[in-house]
Amino acid sequence: MRASWIITAFALTTGCGGREPSTPGPGPSLPEATSEHPAARATAATSNAIIDSPSKGFLGATWGDDASERAKQWGLVCKSWSPWEGNDSARGIDYEACFETDHPIRVYGEPTYARLFRARGRLQGVTVRFLHSRARKGSLVDAIRNNFGMRSDPGLPMDGRLDLPYQVYADGSLVHFACDDGDDTCQLTVAGPVFGKTLAAYILGRGMGAFGSGLAPH
Repeated sequence: MRASWIITAFALTTGCGGREPSTPGPGPSLPEATSEHPAARATAATSNAIIDSPSKGFLGATWGDDASERAKQWGLVCKSWSPWEGNDSARGIDYEACFETDHPIRVYGEPTYARLFRARGRLQGVTVRFLHSRARKGSLVDAIRNNFGMRSDPGLPMDGRLDLPYQVYADGSLVHFACDDGDDTCQLTVAGPVFGKTLAAYILGRGMGAFGSGLAPH
């Protein structure tokens, strides 16, 4: 059963950087320092090409990369990694997370704050948080759908007039986009097959109220 209609926001806890971020300034372009990530130019009207595969990676990274090294390549400073709040010892893998609020990175042409997820030192997923995004929600949805080759599902409940992208793929990888009009933010999470299975189960298990309150920034 798809869970996009029970999750209204994917809020972020602080992992490295313990404060609520302010409006980000210009950050380094991804994945290359000299050019914006090509997905930033994708729109529903101009392209249906798949640019990223959630099964393999995101923003130039490959799942399984050394997470600390990848953070450095993105211009992030992860001074510490904290246990992920969804860890379940029964699953046999403990994840760590770093939420970096000092060095924004550009995704789809917008400055964002990134939260990285790793297991045994290897990158397994990324969340990017867009601030003051209410007016740009539609363009972000278009960019995400084109980036991952996702089609709108008219049968799903809508967030306002938008069907927000959420898809769990056959191999367990995951793309999840949600917005919170209360604080005017949107979050895009992309997870590989290993972390995606765990994250999807966690989202379903928590439900809307507990999930949102449990992950609120503090």
